[in-house]
Amino acid sequence: GFDDVYMTYHDVTVGDIQLGVSRDGGQTYVQNGPIINPADVPEPQWQAGVNSPPGPAGNGIGNIVARRPPGGSLTLYSIFVTPDSPQDNVNQGIAATGNFNRVYEAVGSVTDVPAPGAPVITWRNYEVYHGPLGARYDRIFPITTVDDSGRVYAIWTDGNHTYYKTDVTGTSWNPAAAPSQIPNPAGVNTTIMPWAAAGRSGIADVVFYGATGGTGAQPNPQDDPNNVWNVYMAQTIDGGSTWGVFKASDHTVHTGPICIDGLGCDLSTPTRDRTLLDFFQVSVDPTNGAADISYADDHAAPGSAVLYFTRQCTGASATTGSALVNDCVPPPPPIAPPQGSTCPGPQIVDFVNDAPNNYPGGSGQNMDNLDIQNAFFGSTPGSANIDVTLTAKDLEAPPTADNPNVLSGLWTVYWQQAGSANAPGGSTWWFAQATTSGTGRRAVAQFSDGTFDVSADAYSGRHTISGAFNPGPNGTFVMHVPRADVGGPADGATLTNPFADTAGAFLVAGTGLRFIARADRAPDSDYGADYHVGQTCAADLSVDKSGPSTGHVGQVITYTIAVHNGGGDPATGVTVTDSLPKNAGFGSASSSQGSCAPKPKQLLVVCNLGTVANGAGAIVTIVVKPTQKGNFTDTATVSATSPNDPNPSNDTSSVTTRVSP
Repeated sequence: GFDDVYMTYHDVTVGDIQLGVSRDGGQTYVQNGPIINPADVPEPQWQAGVNSPPGPAGNGIGNIVARRPPGGSLTLYSIFVTPDSPQDNVNQGIAATGNFNRVYEAVGSVTDVPAPGAPVITWRNYEVYHGPLGARYDRIFPITTVDDSGRVYAIWTDGNHTYYKTDVTGTSWNPAAAPSQIPNPAGVNTTIMPWAAAGRSGIADVVFYGATGGTGAQPNPQDDPNNVWNVYMAQTIDGGSTWGVFKASDHTVHTGPICIDGLGCDLSTPTRDRTLLDFFQVSVDPTNGAADISYADDHAAPGSAVLYFTRQCTGASATTGSALVNDCVPPPPPIAPPQGSTCPGPQIVDFVNDAPNNYPGGSGQNMDNLDIQNAFFGSTPGSANIDVTLTAKDLEAPPTADNPNVLSGLWTVYWQQAGSANAPGGSTWWFAQATTSGTGRRAVAQFSDGTFDVSADAYSGRHTISGAFNPGPNGTFVMHVPRADVGGPADGATLTNPFADTAGAFLVAGTGLRFIARADRAPDSDYGADYHVGQTCAADLSVDKSGPSTGHVGQVITYTIAVHNGGGDPATGVTVTDSLPKNAGFGSASSSQGSCAPKPKQLLVVCNLGTVANGAGAIVTIVVKPTQKGNFTDTATVSATSPNDPNPSNDTSSVTTRVSP
């Protein structure tokens, strides 16, 4: 069945920490109740105002972990921080600060209930540490983890150091006892964003962002413009008595300040960034106990982060405690995504088999009918319509035998046009869309066009249009879009930033609720190639063959074939065929791009050169060794899959060589 999922989140109306519980693997949630028990922590100490400031400051949320020992009951553990007192809560709300100096562990005892019923959870809160007034321990975020023996680790940072305390059950802390520090790496004076995962008894991995270069000055060391940030990992194998600390990132991940104030981030004073806080996590690899670390990194484009992944190569395994066998190898270079072309198209091209069925009732199998292969535009000068075609791997109207849980689908192509209502740089796109009703031979397609607002994920200004539904392998929807519906693009107008996506609709069992979620996007990121309305594609290929006019039997003769594309568009599927005379004595064939191979009896050489760009060329070299005398005429021909060649007269070239004894 599905896994149970537990998620903590802030209810911003009062600032309490709510628990959402899913019994279906995270597809749907029910609110289970707050994890802060007012009997343990007085409400005025941690509740926030609706508008804070000037209301009370509230509390700082942490993560949640679950542990079920063999044969035992499930227990949940979470962590949070609060102001010093009810009055301090009010004072900090007025001052717009978040100096939460009291650390609590929330322990939830779970009474199991058969799914889909919600489990019964009883929460108690235990103070881990009562720090000095004014200390700030919510430097995004306090973190807890639990090892296999049930030892609980509470971890937080004050901005300069990462602190921790441990307890054998998580219920018997001494809040007056000072925490210990995880040693800072050399030169690091600022630490934020700890995250942790535990393994066998006494082993825990902690990762955090650490900065050098700044002064580390309180109250906001993370705001120093000279901070240079990296990712670090600390590991204990003795329950926290000692720690090893290592650098996990192989380059600087961010430079400058980082805002840690969540929804209250002021990104301008000083100029700050919160990009690194969007994603950071560590988990224990189940294969060998290594730490798997993922983190946000914006060093290449500040303010626009990408997700990085790294893996612990040496040190101790969190699952065995033994030294890891270093199995780390450099990752292979990413597969270059397929590229669309303006001429001849298709403008949008996508990987296949990238539409997994992760909807409720799916098992990750590919949804072939929602798996986009390509999409392209077509029009002729002066035509009333632009034809928009979307090709799917195996187009069928849902539900299908392979994916019965997907009840219906949407197939959509989007684009923008300068000078229209949906111009580049804005959040709106023109769209052409297909959907179906019925199944099998009774399936009927409906088509529409209009405007799509990416920021609101909403369609508007919809018009019904005509189209064609061609199901089956490599099946297509062809949508006839009136130019008047989409801004009236004239001949030569550029349709830019095109992309396509599909979506599937499904019901959530037992709720009667119908949801729609995206299935595939083409291309996977960025956009396809531009299209020029009314365009006519052409590529003038030519071939020029050269070689000696004389030769001798048994001696090598080399022929050179020069291919050139005189434009105006790229030529795709370019092939050179060279007809060798009998007794030419084929030796070898090579090309500057693509590959060459002799055909049966070695009287024909075929070279597949791929795409030749406008203005570019390629060279084919053929070597022969004649076996008898005579006049040998060697002819080469060039052709392309597309587009049309407006001048076929220069597609053939011959050389005659007189071969003497």
